[in-house]
Amino acid sequence: MNRFSTITFLTILVFCALSSSAKSDSTFHVKKPNYKVSPLTGMTRTHWVEAAEYLLDGAFSYVNDLDDPMKFPKQHDKTYPKNESQVPTEKLEGFCRTLFVAAPLLREKPDLVLNNVKVADYYRHNLLNLVDPKSPSFIKHRGNGGPSQILVEFGALAISLSVVPEVLWDPLTKEQKDKLAATMLSYGDGPTVGSNWRFFNVFVMSFFKDKGYQVNEKLMLEYLDQIMGAYRGYGWYNDSPAYDYYSMWAFQMYGPVWAELYGNKYYPTYAKRFRANLGDMVGNYPYMF
Repeated sequence: MNRFSTITFLTILVFCALSSSAKSDSTFHVKKPNYKVSPLTGMTRTHWVEAAEYLLDGAFSYVNDLDDPMKFPKQHDKTYPKNESQVPTEKLEGFCRTLFVAAPLLREKPDLVLNNVKVADYYRHNLLNLVDPKSPSFIKHRGNGGPSQILVEFGALAISLSVVPEVLWDPLTKEQKDKLAATMLSYGDGPTVGSNWRFFNVFVMSFFKDKGYQVNEKLMLEYLDQIMGAYRGYGWYNDSPAYDYYSMWAFQMYGPVWAELYGNKYYPTYAKRFRANLGDMVGNYPYMF
């Protein structure tokens, strides 16, 4: 092979490698970072929206039509479901956790389409599947059962419904809303785990109170008092009995979110305390590391 042929061959190899790399590169990249707005990361609000769409696009790569659940590859020896009775909860978790990303995105892009599926239609459709006894995703009322993973997911769902009601809640009929309220409140107005889980009950009851439904306000205030009772100062909550990352993730995120969505309107004293507790955390959180 002469010198020219060698150079040509190497050029082709490099081009093929670069082309292959470009096609297989699924990493999120911050394009045109703005370090004046965000000195450390360069990420602006637009970048966060792009990052959310990037994550949700990955989830929708497993969805081809409205009835496909959000089920992803997993290590079955380490994760549930272990039996068929756990499958509806698995589907609910995939639905509610991805909706955490989808809800704010749908405020920005109500007509968003991913993998040829209209995102708003997908979540409304699967929201109604939760209260359709004929659907494999149907969630039964709690009955006399204790707290479960369903309560956790309904807490997350209540937040998403509050963030984008014009897409998820308002289009429903009164009958559909009533069915959803009955199912979600059967868990929200019920027992909980004595930890950050109390927030899930509070979010469910707060959402439906805001929508005009009668809720167990006495129980909700009891749970709020117990949450406040877990505060130990300097930004830290005791999560029955641990001091760990949940102090920031659950307490210090859920508290101010609840204050913004409902507390300022209905319970300003609690809302003020949640904000003050968050302020205490700013100078102390780095010491965890």
